[in-house]
Amino acid sequence: MSSFDACLPFARAHLATESWTLAPGRAIALRAAQPGVLFVRAGALWATCDGPHTGHAGGPAGDEHLRPGSRLRVQAGQRWVLEPIHAHPGTAARAEPVTLIWQPLTRADAWRASVAGPAAELRAALGHAGGALARLLRGLWGWRRAGRGLSA
Repeated sequence: MSSFDACLPFARAHLATESWTLAPGRAIALRAAQPGVLFVRAGALWATCDGPHTGHAGGPAGDEHLRPGSRLRVQAGQRWVLEPIHAHPGTAARAEPVTLIWQPLTRADAWRASVAGPAAELRAALGHAGGALARLLRGLWGWRRAGRGLSA
């Protein structure tokens, strides 16, 4: 990274949406004052989160490659370093400026993200598990009624 700019957007982030452009060759370190979503409107971005890194779908892996239209959920207190990168590595194309939009999460958004969303995922998973169990029991019952054991 060639240089760091001051962290203004996240430090003063309140309930207003903010937008800014990050020029190629520049990098910024951001710390979220509250949870929110960082939306990449234009350009490609390399984002690195300070640890600890869980490396699974439930948490940051440490590094994220974001393209236009990508969203990055940021938790309060997380520190991210952002830098524009080449949209097409291996080509002669240069990195383009990145346009970012910061959208703080409201309490309702935070509730949906941290409680209602996982609850809906669990409900769907339990529904799939129940269906699989019913199919398994029907299959076992069919084998038993036909007199075909597993050893047959």
